[in-house]
Amino acid sequence: MNIKKFQLFSLIKDDIEIVKKKISDVLYRQKKAETAAVIEHLLASQGKLLRPALVFLAAYTVKPNLTADEKHRLALCATAIELIHMASLVHDDVIDDADVRRDSKSVKAKFGNPVAVTSGVYLYSVALQLIAEVGSIKILDELSSTVQKMCEGELLQYSLRDKTSYDIDLYYSVLESKTAVLFKMACMVGCYLFDVEQKDQQALSDYAMHLGYSFQLSDDYLDMFGDDADLNKKTGQDFVQGQFTLPVLLMLKKLDDKEKTVFFDLLDDQSLIHFEQLKKKAVSLGVQTDLATIVHKRVLQSKTALESNYDSNYKEALCYLADFVGDRVKI
Repeated sequence: MNIKKFQLFSLIKDDIEIVKKKISDVLYRQKKAETAAVIEHLLASQGKLLRPALVFLAAYTVKPNLTADEKHRLALCATAIELIHMASLVHDDVIDDADVRRDSKSVKAKFGNPVAVTSGVYLYSVALQLIAEVGSIKILDELSSTVQKMCEGELLQYSLRDKTSYDIDLYYSVLESKTAVLFKMACMVGCYLFDVEQKDQQALSDYAMHLGYSFQLSDDYLDMFGDDADLNKKTGQDFVQGQFTLPVLLMLKKLDDKEKTVFFDLLDDQSLIHFEQLKKKAVSLGVQTDLATIVHKRVLQSKTALESNYDSNYKEALCYLADFVGDRVKI
């Protein structure tokens, strides 16, 4: 790749700053004594704004010259999508009983479950207000469907905890609903706002879905084979929570019946000590290499999807983001 990280963000630096300011403004505008502490905590622990970056890069790939009003509406959508992502993380930490998020206490750990659940709903409601301001029924419909699918994915994942019948197809269903659909929404929102050719819409949709898959797969990789710094939260959480992520499923396929019995006994105990044992076993069975191969295949599929789009710095930046996800997976 010719484009560098600093060049990528320089392309959309002003746009990302607008989103940061809008997130701050819209939350502070509605701040009350009851919400002030939570809002301060959320704003102090914002992520990399990957989804807003996708909104702008994807839109500029198919329509680089936007009017001031078009940019404003796009920024509203990007802000709403990031707020939805923030809300989903707040709720995930409640469901997963996670105390750490982005190197600081999760909302659940700092304020308790009731406040965390209410705060997540609050963020969703603010996002909907922004979409109403955009004035697009199409985007409202698509974003509502996206949130519905995210909730369905969370419910499916929760229902499958500790079930030995959990298979790879179900795993991918969870992955698509929990992660890939919001990536797709981020990449498609510009297409919904502006008059974009169907072939370009399909290219961005395919790119986003493969990118979403590779991103979550890399998270699952890091949860087993990375460290806390790589993941920005404690590794081994998925195992402790009884979640059957792809590295676990790949390992199960390589175990004989006796080894599977031992595995499920260790899983029932849900100890980080046992997690380290299973991690060593997974490495010895080649699961780390197998999973890395799957991630890099998805990254390649993501970039390949964009081949029909016109060449531009924005397209190159989207390809760089795909490579960045792949680079999280180290052998």
